[in-house]
Amino acid sequence: MESFFTISSFAINRVLAVLLIAGYGSYAQAIAQPAPSKTENNLLLADPHIFFHDGLYYLYGTRSPDGFEVFTSRDLQNWEGPAGRKDGFALKRGDAFGTSRFWAPQVVFHGGKFYMAYTANTQIAIATGSSPLGPFTQSTPAALPAQVKEIDPFIFMDDDGKKYLYYVRVTDGGNRIFVAEMTDDLLAIKPQTLTECIRATAPWENTAGDKWTVTEGPTVLKHERLYYLLYSANDFKNPNYAVGYATSKSPFGPWEKYNGNPILSKNTAGVNGTGHGDVVPDGQGGMFYVFHTHSSSTAVGPRRTALARMTFTHDAAGPDRLEIDGANFRFLEKKQAVQQQPAGKASRPNVIFILADDLGYSELGCYGNTFNETPHLDKLAAQGVRFTNAYASAPVCSPYRAALMTGQYPARVGITDYLRPNAADHLDTAYVTLAEMFLKNGYQTGIVGKWHLSGYRNHRAPEETLPDKHGFAEVMISENRGIADGTYFHPYHFNREIEKKLPGAYEFLTDRENVEAVEFIERNKEKPFFLFLSHYAVHTQVHGKPELVAHFRKKAGAGTSAPGKNNSENDPYKKFPADYRAEKNNPHLAAQLYSIDEGVGMIMAQLQSLGLAENTIVIFTSDNGGEVNVTSNAPLRGGKSMLYEGGVREPLIVWNPTRFAQGSVVHEPIVNFDFYPTLLEGTGAKHRGQKLDGISLASVLRAPGGSLPARSFYWHYPLVEPHFLGGRSAGSIRKGDWKLIEFFDKNEVQLFNLKNDPGEQRDLSKAQAAKVTELKQELAAWRTSVGAKIKIN
Repeated sequence: MESFFTISSFAINRVLAVLLIAGYGSYAQAIAQPAPSKTENNLLLADPHIFFHDGLYYLYGTRSPDGFEVFTSRDLQNWEGPAGRKDGFALKRGDAFGTSRFWAPQVVFHGGKFYMAYTANTQIAIATGSSPLGPFTQSTPAALPAQVKEIDPFIFMDDDGKKYLYYVRVTDGGNRIFVAEMTDDLLAIKPQTLTECIRATAPWENTAGDKWTVTEGPTVLKHERLYYLLYSANDFKNPNYAVGYATSKSPFGPWEKYNGNPILSKNTAGVNGTGHGDVVPDGQGGMFYVFHTHSSSTAVGPRRTALARMTFTHDAAGPDRLEIDGANFRFLEKKQAVQQQPAGKASRPNVIFILADDLGYSELGCYGNTFNETPHLDKLAAQGVRFTNAYASAPVCSPYRAALMTGQYPARVGITDYLRPNAADHLDTAYVTLAEMFLKNGYQTGIVGKWHLSGYRNHRAPEETLPDKHGFAEVMISENRGIADGTYFHPYHFNREIEKKLPGAYEFLTDRENVEAVEFIERNKEKPFFLFLSHYAVHTQVHGKPELVAHFRKKAGAGTSAPGKNNSENDPYKKFPADYRAEKNNPHLAAQLYSIDEGVGMIMAQLQSLGLAENTIVIFTSDNGGEVNVTSNAPLRGGKSMLYEGGVREPLIVWNPTRFAQGSVVHEPIVNFDFYPTLLEGTGAKHRGQKLDGISLASVLRAPGGSLPARSFYWHYPLVEPHFLGGRSAGSIRKGDWKLIEFFDKNEVQLFNLKNDPGEQRDLSKAQAAKVTELKQELAAWRTSVGAKIKIN
C-alpha cells in the first residue's frame, strides 16, 4: 500500500509509474537548490506525514488543537490547502476520539478504505474514511486500550500480509518505541505480541543528560529483506533533536542501531530540531524524508516542514546504509495564488464534461445513496449546482450523445436507438458538433472514452465517422471496432491499438481514462480547452477492480451477485469470482463508480495545482438510467431502455466557483441538449450551424431560486421489437407536473402526475381523459415538426 515502503514493492512501483506516466516531472533537480530560507509561505506542520494516492500527495501533521488539516500536491513542491472535507480538516475534533493534543497522524489505505492512526489526549486512536481528505470518523469515539500514555503511531504492512503498529509508550523514565502485531481490520493490536524495540542509550540520543530520555517518531521500511526503523531522539525542544535508525531481520527485533547515527541533525542540515518524519517516494525510483525543524535558532515553534533526499548506499562490511542529505533539504511551501488573466481570449473558461454510462439517478451520495462511496462528486455537488430534474433525451446511449453533440432532439437528428456495430446510421458530419464549435472558437478539444455515434468498418458498417471527424483534435482511449461491452481490463477489445500504460498486473480501463484526462489538462494548460471524458463505466458487464469489489462486498446491505462474462484475456476475474448482477447495492457497480469518483478527485486536484480551477466549468452527468439487471433506480420506476423516470432522469452537477452559485439545488426540469446553448453563453463562443432545440441554463446556474421559461419535453423511442431490458416502442411528453407515455406497440397510454407520484405508480389515464387527449395531440404535433417516424413490427 502507498503508505508504507517495501523497496521495489508493488506500492513503490505503482507510485513511481503513475507519476512518470502523468508527466509530473522529477523533484530531484528542485531539491538541489541553494540553502532554504524562511518565507511567509512555509508550511508549519510538525510530525509530518505524506501519503500518496492516485497521483496526489497528501500532507498531514501536528498543528491545530481541533484535529488534522491536510494539504495536497502533485509534485512535492507546490502545496495547496488546507483541503480537508471538514473546514480544511481531514479529521476534526468531535468526529472521532480526542479533545486535545492532536499529534502525529498517519494515513494508510487497506481493503478499499482509508485509515488514520493518530495521537489525541496522549493516547492512540484509529479512525476511518472514504477519502484521504476525510472526514475520518469513528462510530464510537475510542482510543486503543492502554495502561500508560501512548503516542506517535506508525502502521507497517509487511509483504507477507501481516500488519504491525509501531508506537511510543511513555513509561519507565522515558519515551520508548514498541511494536505489536495488529488485527487484520487495523482497528486493534494483539497485546500478547507487544515488544520493546528502541530506548535512548547512546550519547547523541540524550545530549542534555536528562533523566527522562526520548526516542519517538518511528517509521519502518523494508530493504533487501532487512527492516529499517527510523526514529528521533532527544526532547523535541532540544536543538539537537535528530534522526537515526536501527536494523533487524524481524519486525519485532532485536534492533541494532547504526553506528553512524544520527543521519539527520543540526550538524548536517544547519537548522535546529530536525526530526520526526516519514518516507516519501520521489517519482524517479528514489525517496525523500519529510521532517520538521525548529522555527529559528532561538525559537522552537511554530515548527516548519522540510524535505530531504534519502538513499541507500551499499556497504560491503554490512547492511546497506541509509543516508539523508540534510545539507540540501528544502522547506515545503504553499503555492502562491495564481493571478487571474485579464479579460479576453485567455480568460475564456475551460470546459470539462464528464459522462458516466448507464449511471442511474440514485447512485451518488449527494442524491441519497448510502452504500456507494462518492466523496469527490459529493464535494463537487456541495460546492456547485445540483439538479433534481435533469433529463436524458433518450433512455439509451447513442441518441443521448447525438443530442449532446448537436443541441437537438434525437428525433430531429434521426438517431433514436443505440447504434449497432454494423449500423448504417451515424452522426452526419454536416452537423456542427459541440466539439467542432469549440474548435472553431480557438479551443483545444479532446475526447477520452466512449463515442458510440457510428457503426464500425470491421463490422461492415457502410460508413464510419469517429470523433476526429466531428471536431475532436485529440482522441484517447476510444473505440474503433465496437463499443466496450464490459472490456474493463487491458487489452481492450474495442480498440486493439491501445497499448498498456499503467503499472501492475492488469490495467483497469477507468483508471486509464482518468490518467489520460489529467494528462490532457497538463498538455493544454496554456490555452482554453474542451475535454469530453466519456466513461465506459458503469455499462455492463460491470466489473470493478478486485480489491474495491472485495471492500464493497463486506459492507452491510451488499447485494448478491450472479456470474457475468469475461471479455478480456487478461481479466483478473479469471482468477476471481466474476459475478456482477445485483438488483441493489451492487459491489461491482459500486467499485466502478468509486473509480470514476477517484478520477473526479484527480481532475479537480490537477485544476487546483495548475491554477485553472476558477476558470474551468465542470459538468458531471449520465446518459440514461441504470440497468435494472444490475442496480435499482428506486424510488424512480424502470431503468435503461424505458421512458419511465428511472430510464431518463439523471444526476447532474455543474461546478464553477466564480461563475455559478455554490451549494445550490435546482428543481427546474432541463434536458441534455440544453448544454450546447448553455456552454455557448458561458464561454462567449459563436455558433454558426444547425438550429438548437435547447435553452441556456445560465439563469438557474448563476442565481439560486432562478427560473426557466415554461416548456414541454418530448421523447421519441420507436423500436421494431422490445428492448432486451424491457423497453417498449414508445413516445413521451412532460408538461408541467404531467407526464404521458404513449406505447406504439399496443396503442396504450399511461398518465402520471410527477409532483404527487414521482415513482409513477398511479396511472391516471382513465380518470384524466381530457389531459390524455391534450398531451397526445401535442406529442403528435411535435413528432410532425421534427420529422419523427414510428417503427412498429
